[in-house]
Amino acid sequence: MIESSTIISTITGKTYEAKDVVRILNTQQVIAYLNNGVELLDLYPSYDNRSDKPLLVYIFDRYKSKEAYDLWCRRELK
Repeated sequence: MIESSTIISTITGKTYEAKDVVRILNTQQVIAYLNNGVELLDLYPSYDNRSDKPLLVYIFDRYKSKEAYDLWCRRELK
């Protein structure tokens, strides 16, 4: 059984459950989500070991971003 973990963003002040979010690294996808009204819950710095570079991880609600994700996958998100 996966335990729930409630997180309060120090950046946005929003509260969310870790199991209910998606983490997105693609900046173009993040911009498209934001332009289409999908609410950003949080973001945090991380590190990509493959490229040996820092990166930002953007957090969105899994359910509220589903429509935008489906459009993104079909290359229809404007």
